[in-house]
Amino acid sequence: SGPRLPVPSRPRGRRCALMVDTGAPPGAIRSGKLARDAGIEVESLPAFGEGGTTVVPMQMRLLETDAFRFAGIHFGTLPLIVAPRGWYNIAGSTDSAIGMDLLRQFALRIDYPRRRLWLRRSGDRRVTLYGADYAAAKEAGAFLHDRRDAFVVWRVVPGGPADSYGLREGDSILVERKSYGFLTT
Repeated sequence: SGPRLPVPSRPRGRRCALMVDTGAPPGAIRSGKLARDAGIEVESLPAFGEGGTTVVPMQMRLLETDAFRFAGIHFGTLPLIVAPRGWYNIAGSTDSAIGMDLLRQFALRIDYPRRRLWLRRSGDRRVTLYGADYAAAKEAGAFLHDRRDAFVVWRVVPGGPADSYGLREGDSILVERKSYGFLTT
């Protein structure tokens, strides 16, 4: 399996191995097969657009779970990305991974030759999805990405407040940023 490092985790209380992927933005990506094996009705989950992979775009669905354990830590409510057709065989034997939204909560050291992972819980423990504060995004009904002079909408929650105000994916919300009394852009 080369340099890939599978680690045990417990999404929805079921033990499985997920690949550590320091290049994947979401906290956890679970293949449709692994989700179905855990009794999740994948097709009934809300659609969450497409995500990029090194092969082709990946269809995504959103699963909110309160039963995710990793490295002996229970994470409480956590958004998981479910890929109905998997992650195109690029995420180990389970086609599932742990990514940056989860790993950002740790000081991390990966020893590939010995296939070991050292973690120390540190830093910001807010739950994020693609770097956005998950609780705030759910409340607003939109996931935003901070650009230099604007917040760009990359997902709108159907039926949420942002949707009712007419916000759409790709919209930009311009901001004025002030620093030391001068307007900067």
